[in-house]
Amino acid sequence: MKRILYVVLGLAGLIALSAETWTATAPKEWAPVPETISLTKEDGGGFTFDHTGDKNWCVDAIEPVQTRLGERFTITCASEALPGGTTENPFLLGVVLYGEGDTVLSWAYAERAMKPGESAQLSFIVPRGGTRFYVRLRGRKACAARIRELRLERNGSVVPEGYVEPTDVQVASDVLALTVYGTGAEFSVTDRRTGRTWTSAASAGGCWLVTGLVGDSAANRVNAKLLDLETQAPFAATFTLSEAHPEVVVEIDAAPETKPSLDFPPPLAVRAGEDLFLPCEPAEAAKPGRFSAWHGGKLAQPFFGAAEGDAGPGWVGLFETPDAAAVRVSAVPDGSGLAAGPSWDPVKHVARVPRRVRYVFFEQGGVAAMRAAYDAGVFDGDPGRATKMPAQAGFLVRDVAADGDYASMVPGSVRDGLRLDVKTQTVDGCETYDVTVTETTGADRALTLVFAMPLPSGEITWYGNLRAGEAVAAGERSCTVAQGTAGRGWMTRWPFGAVSLDGKEGQALGVDPEAPAFYRIAVNATTRQLYIAFDLGLAREKNTAQVRFLRFPFPAADGLRGALVQYRALFPEAFRVRCTDQGVWTVASKIRDIPQVEDFGFKVRGRMSETDWDDAHNILTLRYTEPCTWWVNVPKAKTGAYTLADGLAESERLAAAGKEPKALGWKASVMHDEDGEPVGRCCAQSWCKGVLWSLNSAPGIAGGTTNDFTAKIGPDAIAARYAKPFPQGIDGEYMDSAELYCTPWCDYNRAHFAGMATPLCFARDSKRPAIFKGLIAYEYIRAVAQLAHGKGRLTLTNNTPDKWWWLTPFLDILGSETWWVKSDGKGGWLWQPMSDEELMFRRAMCGSKPFCFLMDAPFDHFTYAMTEKFMQRSLAYGVFPGFFTWHGVSSFQTNLYFSRPDLYERDRPLFKKYIPLCKAVAEAGWQPVNRVTASDNAAVVTEQFGEFGEGTCYATVFNTTEQEQRVRLAIRPQGIDQLDELVTSTPQKVESGSIELTLPPETVRVLRFNPVP
Repeated sequence: MKRILYVVLGLAGLIALSAETWTATAPKEWAPVPETISLTKEDGGGFTFDHTGDKNWCVDAIEPVQTRLGERFTITCASEALPGGTTENPFLLGVVLYGEGDTVLSWAYAERAMKPGESAQLSFIVPRGGTRFYVRLRGRKACAARIRELRLERNGSVVPEGYVEPTDVQVASDVLALTVYGTGAEFSVTDRRTGRTWTSAASAGGCWLVTGLVGDSAANRVNAKLLDLETQAPFAATFTLSEAHPEVVVEIDAAPETKPSLDFPPPLAVRAGEDLFLPCEPAEAAKPGRFSAWHGGKLAQPFFGAAEGDAGPGWVGLFETPDAAAVRVSAVPDGSGLAAGPSWDPVKHVARVPRRVRYVFFEQGGVAAMRAAYDAGVFDGDPGRATKMPAQAGFLVRDVAADGDYASMVPGSVRDGLRLDVKTQTVDGCETYDVTVTETTGADRALTLVFAMPLPSGEITWYGNLRAGEAVAAGERSCTVAQGTAGRGWMTRWPFGAVSLDGKEGQALGVDPEAPAFYRIAVNATTRQLYIAFDLGLAREKNTAQVRFLRFPFPAADGLRGALVQYRALFPEAFRVRCTDQGVWTVASKIRDIPQVEDFGFKVRGRMSETDWDDAHNILTLRYTEPCTWWVNVPKAKTGAYTLADGLAESERLAAAGKEPKALGWKASVMHDEDGEPVGRCCAQSWCKGVLWSLNSAPGIAGGTTNDFTAKIGPDAIAARYAKPFPQGIDGEYMDSAELYCTPWCDYNRAHFAGMATPLCFARDSKRPAIFKGLIAYEYIRAVAQLAHGKGRLTLTNNTPDKWWWLTPFLDILGSETWWVKSDGKGGWLWQPMSDEELMFRRAMCGSKPFCFLMDAPFDHFTYAMTEKFMQRSLAYGVFPGFFTWHGVSSFQTNLYFSRPDLYERDRPLFKKYIPLCKAVAEAGWQPVNRVTASDNAAVVTEQFGEFGEGTCYATVFNTTEQEQRVRLAIRPQGIDQLDELVTSTPQKVESGSIELTLPPETVRVLRFNPVP
């Protein structure tokens, strides 16, 4: 391995290394449109810049400086705002760091943001491989400032005097040879099967020195001691070579909060002709950056790697501790390619925690081999965990905080301070499990409780969506969505998971809608188990966690739809339809002045501005609340800058006055972060200039006395609120932002723990007990629904179901703001509708309940053709298309769709055509299993609404693509010779039990099945 020499080479045009202070003597400006930026130089190193464009810009402020590993520099910058100049947009101060030759290691090293008029100072240490840098200001959009001082200082080196690198160490197995080098603990692995050597990129970043390197040939291990140069904190690493497998495990023992990230071990080089695979969108994978590696969503996976094409040799890095992991991609200093390696996030409030990555090397197979290497040992998203699973099925517990393995537990037993109690009941083939986990020692715990059911021999089919199943031969499959810093970071989206064996009778595991928790359901083909895993937190304030789940059979021929039919039969109340007269949802405060307003099909309004008028026009009026937030105007904000402390002082003042119920509710319900501080943020919206507080709105907080729930809902005032007979006056409760878009994932306020009816969870990184915000929303909406339904009223929400299904059982009208456009980057907008999978999830969870969209769009660019596409796609799924505003403008009130006659008059014919069809289809009721039509073209989907033989039945037929499609539809009911097609008013003749249709792109047809005489 080439050593890094601490020798500085003199290069023409560079400032001498002996200089200790530099100023901006020759700044240079740049912008893609040169005339948008101007720069005026001043004597003494000051300068003024003014950028008026809306694209990127930069000022190269201090000329290149030669450097080497461990040198510390400080940049001091003092700025002034220009009179009349743009000051609201910040700019970034930082350096462009080079490696060998002209290779850029980082375009944005050691950056910090500033606003014109601010002063700042930043310090940084030169990482491994850095040879020179220059100081730069950069930004986006318009910005202007006078830089009256910009100074760079060299403050010496943090490399210990007299430091000598240790000698390289090598260990070997029959398959691999591992060498760890004294230069930065870089390493290489030679695969003896192929002769291929994989090497970490020489000097590709990292601020550490190797202070000790010892080999243990008996254990095939290399122990390294290192010094973090930025913090001067020591840490250790072990490189262990497997004797039996082509694997190397690297374990890092580092302080939890050493710095923003620890990028260790050094990244492996990916050369020209090799493919790099990352846990990210494909479009992002070709450039340096940092990519999340924990199971945060469908694309994020805890592995990365490289291979020589689709069939060649390669390697994969598997994160065995993925919760704090990311992948860092950097340029190789010699310019020959990229390098990829682990990057570990700091973990707050935890003792030293090991971080492990397992490198698996394969001799052939390319991407397929990578996937197989990942699948072979994964359990609940953790690579390598499956091999440590107990062989028997039943209940298993894992201490996540201790990074423990799964241990079997028998109901009624106590193990490691935990007691497990289980009650079971079997009715009509459905087994229900009531489970209680109790912590008996008073300690805080972070656990994953697993129930695993064995799968006998046979081909396993996993049903991840309503369209098709997937045969699974190895590894595991699940259907999860990201949940940020809560639990393990991902949670199952559906209330159940389903499999079948050899296409015969299916088996499903599901959660009772009256007892949700943070959970995942998956099938593991390696261990041959269908399992449910609950992430549970236990604390002295709430030392028990109760969950309830069930397993039930379903007809495998119907796939996930068949499981849904059975689930609906088990929990019919969760799918009960209370709002049978359905229509369009609006939040417009005034619609009475719209001529022939009946053309637009309004049925539900989330504002109480015209209640009497609504009553006269058969429109439901619902009362507005927003769970888990309190918007507080700060008087100081009206005159200038303000802080969170100002908001805290104003909130305390209002609470002390005792006249504002929401202030009293805030006092009891405000969330805390992990440091015990109240959670809020400064905001400057058209409706609030002050602070937005995050609150725990569960009704049991503070013993159910004055809290956010009682302040907003007023349980004692329900009778007076609903004094008029339904549907007169207020018709129910409308809960905005039901999935809490601006609320942190977890509440750490321990005073709230005992008030929760649902189980605690834990923090993804620190493993501290916490309250998951999804369960706060559940408890709030369930309590509201019980009060409203008790008075014969209805419930409506915005923004669900999306990540959480468990709010829908308590809701009568569901809806969501949506935006089906995206910027083209050139001032225009492109059509980007919601996918079939997303729409089907919403349809399935709502059942036959009404679901309504409010389109948010820049309406000056939302064309008539887009409106028709929106309505056709909505009709295909039996949902109602509506319109709201565009939040991209300064005040959404200036862009309300139904305040602009130019828009709604243009689109009136579309409302008159499509809304009656949406109403007819939706009120007939969506059926999980389509018994009336079948498509021979996967691009053309068809859904059934209404039961054939029980009134009018409909089938929607939708071309999901941007190309014309031809489809043959099998007509399943016997004795039908003609169907009415309602969109084009064209009768369709049934011949030999089928019809043929040609559908233009993204168009829908509606077939009406009248009862056969």
